Amino acid sequence: MNLEMEKRIVREKRLLRLEARKRRDAFFLTEERLEEDRLIFVHASALFDDFDTVLAYSAFSSEACTMDLMKEALKRGKRLGLPKIYPNGEMVFYQIDDLNSLLPHAYGMLEPTGQEPVIDVDGKSLMLLPGLAFDRTRHRLGYGGGYYDRYLENRSPGLLAGIGYSVQLFESVPQTDTDHPLDVMILGKDRF
Repeated sequence: MNLEMEKRIVREKRLLRLEARKRRDAFFLTEERLEEDRLIFVHASALFDDFDTVLAYSAFSSEACTMDLMKEALKRGKRLGLPKIYPNGEMVFYQIDDLNSLLPHAYGMLEPTGQEPVIDVDGKSLMLLPGLAFDRTRHRLGYGGGYYDRYLENRSPGLLAGIGYSVQLFESVPQTDTDHPLDVMILGKDRF
């Protein structure tokens, strides 16, 4: 990819992030959001049976709620992993047995202490990923930190599932060579 094209994609991603966040923030204040959270739970938890490990994330701001999914994973006896983000850009998943042990991160989400056992992905892992924007070709646009893309560089989970609201579906999401496509997307009432 040439430098000019790379700059264009960076600009497109920045603009799409602004639009996607605005849409999601507005939707989060509606009653319809509660129904979509319920449907996301139904669709995402239906994937649990095929996996020993569920790698989730703790939602923050106007992200789709994941607390009930984390509780359900523990209830079903799944190994639950949550990410901790480090200042050097590294993201590590730790095994969580008690959701009350999570600590607030500076960004606002809850995360492991870093003292728990490390979990690495394998073919028996379901990874739930957040995003700001998604498209029908199963591409996602994150927040721009590249944490998940770097984490997935040399790892292959069993299934990558993006989670969000229906208003986060866009015609297309700009991609670079380092962006990882999803296997499935659960956006409110729709599953792709």
